[in-house]
Amino acid sequence: MKRTFILISFLLLFSGLYAQEVLTNLATNPVIRSYVVRHPGVITKSATAARQTAVRLPFFDDFHSKDIYPSPERWVDRDAYVNANYAIDPPNIGTVTLDALNEFGEIYPDAMPGPLPFLADHLTSRSIRLDSIFEPVARPLTVGDSVYLSFYFQPQGRGNAPQPPDSLILEFGIYGGDSTLSHVDSVDVVIQQTYYPGDSILLPCQLPDSIYVSVDPYLMLHNSQLMLLPGDVITLPCDSVFVPTIAWHEVWATPGMPLDSNFCHPGDPLSYFHRVMIPITDSASCFTDHFVFRFKNYVSLADNSLPSWQSNMDHWNIDFIYLNAGRSLSDTTYRKLSFVDGAPSLLKHYEAMPYNQYIGDPIAEMKDSLSMVITNLDTISHNTNYKYLVTDSNDQPLFTCLQGNWDIPPVYTSGYLDYINFSHPSVCFSFFPIYLNNDSASFTITHILTSGTAESIGDTVSFEQKFFNYYAYDDGTPEAGYGLTPAGSSLAYRFTVNLPDTLRAVQMYFNETRTGANQQYFYLTVWDDDNGTPNHVIYSQSGVLPEFSKSLEEFHTYYLDSIVPVVGTFYVGWVQTTDDNLNIGFDRHNQAQNNIFFNVTGVWEKSIHQGSLLIRPVLGKAIHAYPSKTKTEPGEIHFAFDPAKPDMVTILLPDEMNDILLTNPPEISLYNIIGQKLYIGLYRREFDISHYLSGIYVMVVRDHTQNRFYSGKLVIAR
Repeated sequence: MKRTFILISFLLLFSGLYAQEVLTNLATNPVIRSYVVRHPGVITKSATAARQTAVRLPFFDDFHSKDIYPSPERWVDRDAYVNANYAIDPPNIGTVTLDALNEFGEIYPDAMPGPLPFLADHLTSRSIRLDSIFEPVARPLTVGDSVYLSFYFQPQGRGNAPQPPDSLILEFGIYGGDSTLSHVDSVDVVIQQTYYPGDSILLPCQLPDSIYVSVDPYLMLHNSQLMLLPGDVITLPCDSVFVPTIAWHEVWATPGMPLDSNFCHPGDPLSYFHRVMIPITDSASCFTDHFVFRFKNYVSLADNSLPSWQSNMDHWNIDFIYLNAGRSLSDTTYRKLSFVDGAPSLLKHYEAMPYNQYIGDPIAEMKDSLSMVITNLDTISHNTNYKYLVTDSNDQPLFTCLQGNWDIPPVYTSGYLDYINFSHPSVCFSFFPIYLNNDSASFTITHILTSGTAESIGDTVSFEQKFFNYYAYDDGTPEAGYGLTPAGSSLAYRFTVNLPDTLRAVQMYFNETRTGANQQYFYLTVWDDDNGTPNHVIYSQSGVLPEFSKSLEEFHTYYLDSIVPVVGTFYVGWVQTTDDNLNIGFDRHNQAQNNIFFNVTGVWEKSIHQGSLLIRPVLGKAIHAYPSKTKTEPGEIHFAFDPAKPDMVTILLPDEMNDILLTNPPEISLYNIIGQKLYIGLYRREFDISHYLSGIYVMVVRDHTQNRFYSGKLVIAR
């Protein structure tokens, strides 16, 4: 989501002169950024896997989770990203992605553009009891027990293809013992936010990154029955503070490659993923009570002459990590029935739409059937029951759509299930006239697979069907950014109403860029329709700037100066005033390509990119009083140096920001000359520069309460 001002010039030089549409990778992860904002102070990277509470075999993770970080029950770091968006046709829904972004969803501070790869993400296991088997009886584990570690991997997916110099690496950790630094009876931990009984999150221990305590604060907090408030101090018992020593040894690696015909195997139902089997035969080093392994990736950012050099790159998707004894090279299957993709919208055209527009033609707006991708990863067929349930916003059941039973054969011999009642289940109901007199409504559709075996296996996925005051093609999560060149380019996004209505506002989700590089004015524009293409401008509002939200799915609402009557088909979008890429969020998962139009030559054309824009028109009655226009053009901040305080600089803000300094301090960010974020925090008048080398930096001040944005050049000379 972030670029520097330097990037704009190269983008125009190498892309804008030849391309009309610009699709770029994100420079930050909005899902992770949103989590960090909502959970301040809880993101702490574990120092090591050693001497934590060891887990027993089998070790398994298919990342079928709603969490965005790997589970602390199995993993000790948070670099990798758990998601259901980036992988294409995984073994089951959910993978973990390694890329160029850290646990805060930002490009690593030490990332440098150029051909040399840099070390990025880690996915490190907790200590594993590879010394013993505990079921049915405890006994030592030996090489003869045939221990294998297996996993599936996929380069690129819906992200960026790793280049040949890049790599994905698997390492085994050989633990060399602890060096006792000191003996302590306890350690105090300062609470930084509110925690409720049973919360399962890591505590931010006030200890150096290289040191860990032989107590698991995650478990201590999880078992707590007390509510903890910011500023509280809790004392955790511990034995000693250690400096761990682990020697890492590479056991497998692959160079970067695209997801294309050279990677995929036609005819293989899991051809989009490769399976790797690693035998563990070093009993002296590996068969211990603290065996660990980790994945890591090397990333090379393109140089400054390419438009993508500061965006997230080199995606690797990993799934079905499985470590156990009693395996062989042919042990490639799992007792699992699974949905491969998330649950879809029941609407034929949209992810969400206004309820009054839906009831204007409910039959035409509903799908006849759904598309569900289902797989059986076992070696035998399983007789399976499939149904989906519809509940209202109060979890009250409304409908049950029974799809019957079917023997689902193994995916390895028959591919994804093609039984029509399961793969394309019919829609057996309508949302009309459930809430005929309501302005809005929401429903949850839960899809359930259950087997009839003694050991029941199955899967569940759900979707929230929203009927609010807006139209949406997108799922709310951008995987890329979209823009146009040159100046004067127009973007139009097509929508159709069933009943005459009034357009009140337009919601947009812009990807934030480094130092506000896409803070460029545009005309918010509405067109009517001429036989399927934009026609006359029926509304235009000048002086509009991209606005950002700290949280995912919090689109910025642009209120129109006057209501705009709409009938039938209409278009919302913009006309640009500069060559710059405005970088609107782009959802690669949901397809609305046929509704995206652009005009750079005087002729409207359809987009060449598959996906949907994060643009949503808001219709209906007046939302609330329109806010006053407080947005000002980005200004400058200034700096003052005191010779008596060589390590401090005074930040001088414009006078108009003085009114909020005491009640709502603004946020400040510091970037180096190539746009890497070095610091983020709340404003304070004096800023410590002792940790920064001589050079040129950019400081950005954001007042989120009144949507004000300022920046200034900070020169440090020693």
